[in-house]
Amino acid sequence: MHKRAYSNLSRQNEKGSDVYNQVARKSEIQRMGKTLHHIHNKGNGRKKTLHEIYEKLRIINKM
Repeated sequence: MHKRAYSNLSRQNEKGSDVYNQVARKSEIQRMGKTLHHIHNKGNGRKKTLHEIYEKLRIINKM
């Protein structure tokens, strides 16, 4: 998402910035997933599927 969209969200939602946090978290997870995917593809051995990586991320997020 663009920065402008972020600022619009935060402006609309000054009382509760839940939506902003949700969006930020979602894009953060996606970014992490992409970088992890990249790391796994670089390494040798069996490539992890994105699904497995997202499972790991979900566990990390719960902590």
